[in-house]
Amino acid sequence: MSSARDPNLVAQIATVDERTCARMESGGVRCFGLLHDGRVAPRPVGVPGLVDVAELAMAYDHTCARLHDGHVRCWGAGEHGALGTGGRDDTQWPVEAPIPEATRVFVGEGLTCARLRDASVRCFGRSPRGELARGPEEDRLSPAPVPPLDGVVQLALGEGHGFGAWPEGVLRQWGARPSRTLADGPVTPTPVAQLDHVVDVAASRDHACARLRDGTVACWGENEHGELGDGTTVDHADPRLIPGLQHVSQLVVARGLSCARLDDGHAKCWGRNDLGQLGDGTSEGRRVPMLIPGLDEVREVAAASTHVCALRNDGSVQCWGANASGELGDRTTGARAIRGDVLW
Repeated sequence: MSSARDPNLVAQIATVDERTCARMESGGVRCFGLLHDGRVAPRPVGVPGLVDVAELAMAYDHTCARLHDGHVRCWGAGEHGALGTGGRDDTQWPVEAPIPEATRVFVGEGLTCARLRDASVRCFGRSPRGELARGPEEDRLSPAPVPPLDGVVQLALGEGHGFGAWPEGVLRQWGARPSRTLADGPVTPTPVAQLDHVVDVAASRDHACARLRDGTVACWGENEHGELGDGTTVDHADPRLIPGLQHVSQLVVARGLSCARLDDGHAKCWGRNDLGQLGDGTSEGRRVPMLIPGLDEVREVAAASTHVCALRNDGSVQCWGANASGELGDRTTGARAIRGDVLW
């Protein structure tokens, strides 16, 4: 007879500004910070009605959970149809979107997409600037097929733009972008020049990074805080490899900030540090990737523009940075420039 899973062990961590959520090994979800119902929760709070969760995806305005049976449930702001219910009502608690057999779920602001078992993609929500790879459209209030995205294995849905990685290692982009450096892209997914062997992509409003099969990383876009990792604050419209960054197994970005998990379990971040996001005890920004001091055995990193969290191999979580809404989960609302444990 197998023993019960420890309810305080974490399987996945996700962050947006002012909020952090954790998918627990037990199959539930707990969140802390500014919750979708407007509450400020400086300690983890369970999300009612969620069991057997396999994947969590978060945007600032809404959150979605994919269950092991392929169903998807979302909660938060429904103004643009991102909850997939056929209406525009907000909801504090998860509601089911009519999606069969989802194997992945991706979200952007006001937008949700799911990859199905047959590799097709269905999306719902807003697409005023072509976020859904079909040019500007009215809000989709219910899941609808998006043939141009069929077969994609990873999506990064930004504000007005999208990036996708396909199994053959091709990275494609589409949509109009608000950044002064990320120039307007094509209406339909078109390969990003100078990039091959892409296995993952992450994008903020103003910059994007791609992880390549050999463990290196290329970034492009705005670079005001050094988030491109090349030692400068010069913007680049085309992807450029980050010098010296190797053995990367996971990549995340937020506005003004980038982070990577390495094969050896360490983590590096670079870019803005005005709120202690780099976890080095200072407020000095970094233009090149820097190790998070004392942090090892990292399974996953999650980054918002104002705080960062790391899930460790033992199922514990440590966070650092801004904490005005309790997003560090330490039962306080005080910022921290060095890592500290989430208190379950």
